[in-house]
Amino acid sequence: MSDFFTVLSGVLSADKDTRTQSEAAFTTLMTSSPTETALQLVNAMGAEETIASLSIVLFRKKVIDTGVYTTFTDAIKAQIRTSMIALVTPTHTTTYLKKLGDVLTNLANTDGWVNEFFGYIAAWEKVEELKEFSLYLLELAVEFPKLMDTLQQNAASVIELLGSSLQHSNPTVVLSGLNSLASFLSGLTDETQVLKFAYTASPMLTVFTTVLSQPELNVDKVKNTLTCLAELTETFPRFWKETLTQLTTVMTTISNSTQLDNEIRSGSVEVLVTLTQKAPGMIKKTAGVIEEIMKTALQLTYEVDNVNDIEAWTTDDTDENVTTNEPFSLGKDLLNKASYSLGAETVLPYFMTTIPTLINSAEWTHQHTGLLALGLIANGCHEQFEKNLNEILTMILPFVSSANPRLQWATATTLGLLCTEFEPTIETAHHARLIPAMLTLMTSSTNVKVQTRGTSALVNYTRGLLAEDDVDPAESLTQYASTVLQTLATLLQQAVTTNNYTLMLEVLNAISTTASALQSAFAPYYNQFMPALKTLVTIPTTTTQQQEIRATCIRCIGYMIESISEVPENYTEDAKSIMNGLVQLKSSLDSEDPATLAINEVISNFADCLKEQFEPYMHVFMPELLTRAQANVDITFTDADEGQDLAPGMNAVTFDMKGEGKKQLAINTTALQHKIKACRILYDLVSSMGKAFAPYIEQTISTLTPLFAYAYNADIRKYSIRTVACTVGATKDTFQAEALLRVLFPLFTTTLQGTHLSPEDIKRILKALLFVLESVENVAVVGLGYANELAQTLSNQTKAVFTRKVERSTEIQKYTDPELYSEELEVLNEEETTDNKILRTTMEVVGKLLKNFRKEFQATFLTCFKDMYAQLFFKEKATDEELLSAICIFDDYVEFTQDLMWDSGRSRLTEQMLKFANHKNADIRQSAVYGVGVCAQTVDQATFAPYVNSAVEAVRTIINDGKARSDEYNVATDCAVGALGKLAIFQRNDLIEEWLNNLPIKAEPEEAQNVHRLFLNNFANLKNYPRSMTVVQELSRLVREEPTSEVLDKTEIEVLSQIIATN
Repeated sequence: MSDFFTVLSGVLSADKDTRTQSEAAFTTLMTSSPTETALQLVNAMGAEETIASLSIVLFRKKVIDTGVYTTFTDAIKAQIRTSMIALVTPTHTTTYLKKLGDVLTNLANTDGWVNEFFGYIAAWEKVEELKEFSLYLLELAVEFPKLMDTLQQNAASVIELLGSSLQHSNPTVVLSGLNSLASFLSGLTDETQVLKFAYTASPMLTVFTTVLSQPELNVDKVKNTLTCLAELTETFPRFWKETLTQLTTVMTTISNSTQLDNEIRSGSVEVLVTLTQKAPGMIKKTAGVIEEIMKTALQLTYEVDNVNDIEAWTTDDTDENVTTNEPFSLGKDLLNKASYSLGAETVLPYFMTTIPTLINSAEWTHQHTGLLALGLIANGCHEQFEKNLNEILTMILPFVSSANPRLQWATATTLGLLCTEFEPTIETAHHARLIPAMLTLMTSSTNVKVQTRGTSALVNYTRGLLAEDDVDPAESLTQYASTVLQTLATLLQQAVTTNNYTLMLEVLNAISTTASALQSAFAPYYNQFMPALKTLVTIPTTTTQQQEIRATCIRCIGYMIESISEVPENYTEDAKSIMNGLVQLKSSLDSEDPATLAINEVISNFADCLKEQFEPYMHVFMPELLTRAQANVDITFTDADEGQDLAPGMNAVTFDMKGEGKKQLAINTTALQHKIKACRILYDLVSSMGKAFAPYIEQTISTLTPLFAYAYNADIRKYSIRTVACTVGATKDTFQAEALLRVLFPLFTTTLQGTHLSPEDIKRILKALLFVLESVENVAVVGLGYANELAQTLSNQTKAVFTRKVERSTEIQKYTDPELYSEELEVLNEEETTDNKILRTTMEVVGKLLKNFRKEFQATFLTCFKDMYAQLFFKEKATDEELLSAICIFDDYVEFTQDLMWDSGRSRLTEQMLKFANHKNADIRQSAVYGVGVCAQTVDQATFAPYVNSAVEAVRTIINDGKARSDEYNVATDCAVGALGKLAIFQRNDLIEEWLNNLPIKAEPEEAQNVHRLFLNNFANLKNYPRSMTVVQELSRLVREEPTSEVLDKTEIEVLSQIIATN
């Protein structure tokens, strides 16, 4: 054996040292003599198959992937090509040939010998033993641009060739043909061209069905075919439009065939899920398809695991939230996703009769399925279910006391799903039924799996109470607090005694969410739990499960500390003691221990509780948080057959990549998680610590600014931007705030000038910039030059928004059938919403610049924004969001520059305000009538005379509208009263009595204060009007009796007091 073959054999050695030495020797050869080594690899491809296969893989990895091949001369390349082509013979195995094909396809694309390549394929296709190989090459060719261009130019011939393969007598060849045909169709770029070949859909399904009837199936091959069909469905769902019934029948038949391998059944379910997600409109229009899919979903869900073995089911610790290839898991997934995609109006008629029948069945597996179905379809039937929650609970709750633990488990599962889906409505409206039911599941059952699921449902319930800021979470929970917490204490003791980690985790989570929901009402129970949690944290851990328990316990402590932060007086010393203990524990932990992250996560809870007393701990955590935030996250993309051990913290996924073999994508998820959490914790700290965070502002900004464009995680981008913006609130005084603004202002401007920003990122950055501008009173300290640069940047972004809007409008016109193209339209609507928010926030930022620079900024505004926003007034089918942005930006312009844009005796700006003053949209009405008042205040009576009567009429129409004081129009009406006041004071004094009759107002604090300030500042001229003192007395009453209405600010309250004292 030659030295080179000895090296190759060593690479395959089971002995690690031999393998390492041989790999090093091969690397040396590649470095010192790449051409000779490559030729030796090609020569070795003709050796026995183990060495030959390794040689092919090494050639692809070390010669092609590294770019070494491109350095070879044309003669060497031709020699390599000729040698490899000669190896394609029927004597080699299909596995070997496919590896060789991976390389040949890559070389054909790289070197451009496209026509020769397809010539070889045509020749090999005529050799019976090489048909499968030739079809495989065609499938691969789709992934390579140069090869796919040629295939696309000859699409009809390719379809004919692949279609003929479907008639072959060998099932393996047929499956290869199906794979290649589906891959080729998926690879085409034009849907119109694809639909021309839709006539192949039925034959594809027919031959696939025939293949499946064969006594022995190649499971991997069949699964690959189903994957290719799912990809085709994903890319061009309308390919199946004329054969939708046939496709559904084939896939549901496979899914329901218990004799088939679960891998195959899983593949068919994947096609059905993709079909419902991508073609809901087609499904809705095709009779019988919905019923078939839903029947299949239920049928799969009947196939529960361990059907007759309660003990095996109880001890099975499979994560039920992760979809597997087991039929029960597939059925749940299909039920959930299909019902969501198809919508209630489509699926509910079927389930309204089916689910009650299942629940009333004598067969427990049917009852089990019926109970689960109610929870699984809830997100797809949200609106309809929400109206009938009482009836739905009536169907479910009797099974809380079932003698069958499997039915109790299903009940707990569905209650948890409903609590999440209908939060916080179901929690606040149905607590009297839900909490006793959950407590029953947690206490009366002797089955630990039921107890755990019941506890999990309670977690969902208490999380639901925290879902919305305007709902008091403690209100509906406090009356049950004693019973709930006593139950949790008992279960915690049970879990600790029996070492049941799954139950322990859920109980700790339940204590956490219950403490958060109860808030200060949890304080009486603090001492009941905290000693036990402290003990749990100090117990040494030797297993991953124990480490996770400790981390969860630390988070639970954090939530309990948070719950008593409103009444910290009696707990401050204990909180400091716990914090000291955690700091000490942290110093002894490995960085990969989940408790390290948990301790970092809870510091914001302690900061909220301890306030300034937390400051001594900042130096312990801030350096690490900043280090973790800026740490690099290792990401590797390698061949899966390298067999390398993953480094600590690394997790990997393996997948087949056409033409490249099995690949492994590995990422240090621990480092990524720490990075995400560090950014979030820094945000929490800067928000809660206020001025105590000031020493760390500079470091935080320098650390997080580079993460504004972090490519691999949106949360990192989001929290880095938010945190940097929030540092303004941590400044010690006005001087420091203004100094920081001079840093952040150009920083955000430069960020917005980035060329690779997504609209979502632009929206986020603009929101942060607006927050900064609102936090500093004197924005003008940045200087007009920086303001102008930002304006130009915003102008460019706004132009890009309008360009995207035009492109979307054109694209929408393609989708003539909203049901058939529902997904595409939904994506476009989401993009439109994001762009409207960009327009709106840009308007608000420009308003801040106008307010601070006033006439200095006028020329910049006219250059950068006037035409872009003015065009919205005249745009056909302008959206309400667009009109609102335009009106508001010109409101600010007039208010702060006093310019009505007069032209030939007309103010088109005033005319637009009048035009939209009675718009049906309340926000537009409010902004437009506000603008009418601003216009009236800006110029003298002679100048405004052409518009004064129209303005008065518009204002009166709003005030006298029958719905003027409805919730919808109340604020707009107050703005109309404000406009009437400006007309009365500055244009027509005869309106003063009418204005006074509408005072005071209180719908919106800012407008109320503005209008009342106008009244108080002009009181000397108004005091002789009969109603003036009545308004004064009403304002005085509102200040005393309704302070939350904030009808006057502090200065105005003093003015009011002086008026009362002197009149």
